[in-house]
Amino acid sequence: MPQNAPLAPVVDFDTYLVLDEFQKCRVYPEADEADANRGKVIEDISTGQYNRPVRIVSFNTAEGWSRDVTEEIAHEIIDRALRAGEQLTRAAQEFVERMLDEDVPVGVAAGH
Repeated sequence: MPQNAPLAPVVDFDTYLVLDEFQKCRVYPEADEADANRGKVIEDISTGQYNRPVRIVSFNTAEGWSRDVTEEIAHEIIDRALRAGEQLTRAAQEFVERMLDEDVPVGVAAGH
């Protein structure tokens, strides 16, 4: 075995994890590797699959970086809803409003 071989396989793609808040704790829920991507996280927040998302972290171990993408994701959720003319779920609306500190437009607000 070569001396410089990595202990774990090198995976060169961006991974996204959501920190979700419950009454007494915050957790990073389990995520299947195939579902830990930007599109799936946006879809899951938009459809209310998280209780109260408070932070989204993205990282790429092969490239050696990580960063908080929470605000980017909030912007993308509202942009997609506006382009598609779709209403946000109550949870998605609350997430966007908390992260961007502004009300969502009436046309995409939950319950409109």
